Amino acid sequence: MAKRKQGKSKKYELLISSIVIIAVVFLSVGFAAFQTNLLFNNLSAIVRVQREIRVTNLSPLSSTNNAVMVWEDFDINNIYTSFSLPDEDSTVTYDFEVTNLGNAEAAVSEITGLPENLTYTLNDYIPNTMLCDDTQTSLCKLGSKTTISITIGYAENGYDGVGIDFAPSMEVNYIYLVDATAMVGNTIYNTMQAAINAVPDNTQTNVILLRSTAECVNVTANKNIVFNLSNFTWSNDVNLPVIWNYGGTITISNGTLSSDASTNGTFNNEDGNVTITGGRFINTGGRQAFYNNGGTALISGNPYFYNTTNQRAAVHNLTNSKTGSTGRLTITGGTIIAAGLYGVRNEATMVIGTQDGTPDKNAIVIQGYVDGVYSGGNFAFYDGIIKGRNLAINPSNAKASPIESGYSVISSEETIDGVVYQTAFVG
Repeated sequence: MAKRKQGKSKKYELLISSIVIIAVVFLSVGFAAFQTNLLFNNLSAIVRVQREIRVTNLSPLSSTNNAVMVWEDFDINNIYTSFSLPDEDSTVTYDFEVTNLGNAEAAVSEITGLPENLTYTLNDYIPNTMLCDDTQTSLCKLGSKTTISITIGYAENGYDGVGIDFAPSMEVNYIYLVDATAMVGNTIYNTMQAAINAVPDNTQTNVILLRSTAECVNVTANKNIVFNLSNFTWSNDVNLPVIWNYGGTITISNGTLSSDASTNGTFNNEDGNVTITGGRFINTGGRQAFYNNGGTALISGNPYFYNTTNQRAAVHNLTNSKTGSTGRLTITGGTIIAAGLYGVRNEATMVIGTQDGTPDKNAIVIQGYVDGVYSGGNFAFYDGIIKGRNLAINPSNAKASPIESGYSVISSEETIDGVVYQTAFVG
């Protein structure tokens, strides 16, 4: 009996040990899975974007000028209607509801499928803006419902007085803002280069940045672009300039261009026309924040330029050795700071300030770790202050001339962060 009890006891001990081991393994796996679920839940918008948006209701709202609304229907992406527009200014208006069942923020981009002689207007909704819940405006995904009013009427010269009955099948087209980078007109693009390529030739066009992005682009000579960076940051993704302008016309007024490229500037202007009235231009790599090679550039307003290398100036103006075009740089406002070399290097034609008879010392700040301005020739100097730890203006081959009539260049000193800088201003 004793032996049997002992054997039985060992079996029980073995069974209990097995249960404990299984429990520990189960708890370990369960906890690991719990951690994984937490991780994936936090990253769901990045690694598992669910995209599902559909039309969930359609109802007639109003008609004008003898228009008659016959019937309407809908499915996931389409609106089906039947109506009569007997007069040139007849219109019909419907409310349609869209529901976002996914976890990606979405927008209605356009409605397609109308006959060519009809046009539509979305009332109280701007295309390509986020669809959010009508009653809870902070909810823009995961069940949000948005009601949009659409008015349909004749396009210009679309009324012929004969074909007045219509039964169009209209498709509601969506874009997902997780993919959206830039907008031109009412069209969304996933990359800045695609948006730039879509700009019509020789027509000034706004390109709007919709989120911070990393991408290097080229702008060709036939483009005239006003970049609205919406105060986002646009940085490089390879060892190239963020913007390389080959003869195009570019205006920038806000946002940040930032690059860590080791052998390229942040914004390179080759024979183009550039106007910078605001924003930040940063290079933490090995080159310039702004490089004007044979182009015409105006820096005004209150932009900020900064670079860190001891190899290049923060802003560099020169003649293009390949095309022979003379770089023409005019600075009437802003701040230019170089943490490693020169604030501005000039090897072509440069004007600092505005010749208006009255110098303004506070209009412009140019500060270099070595020299404020290093110039291969004379340059006009009317406003602002130039600062350098070595020299404000390198005098061996440069002279600030002309200056405001009746004034002179005043040399002084200024202590910045415990370091004495040589300064020069017109006064």
